[in-house]
Amino acid sequence: MNTWLGVLKQTPLFVGMKDEEIHTLQQLMGVRMQSYQKGEFVFFAGDHMESIGIVLSGAAHIIQEDYWGNRNILAHLAPTQMFGEAFACQPDREATVSVIAIEPTKILFFCILSLSSVDSSMGPLQMRVWKNLVTLLAQKNEILTKKIRYLSQRSLRKKLMFYLSDEAMR
Repeated sequence: MNTWLGVLKQTPLFVGMKDEEIHTLQQLMGVRMQSYQKGEFVFFAGDHMESIGIVLSGAAHIIQEDYWGNRNILAHLAPTQMFGEAFACQPDREATVSVIAIEPTKILFFCILSLSSVDSSMGPLQMRVWKNLVTLLAQKNEILTKKIRYLSQRSLRKKLMFYLSDEAMR
């Protein structure tokens, strides 16, 4: 697992952490690495996710399929990107999306809920991971709120105006 330390240090979950801290967290969070071939599903909509996935190499898509088999790509996942955090934090809920590898891909899975039961000596490190996770979820929430704002406009013209206005302000 230490061969992927450079990738992990670039992920939002471990930002600003030292090598030893990441290694300690790997032991606490029940890390497992899985390899997937192109076209292989990482998980399906309806599955219960208990772990956060981090793409180490390769690429994957977060997709949503309808009853008739039409597939919508919701996000592209490249190395250092995370997925499944919203589902992993509430493992009793079913995933509403699927993840599929679009090329040979290696993914590292972390059980985030295992941090909520560690001993008190891990307090500060545990809090940093939770803080990083909440920050990531807040950023993703902000992006989704913007998308809703654009899509809720009545005309295509207004949708484009709102989007271009936001882009001009960046």
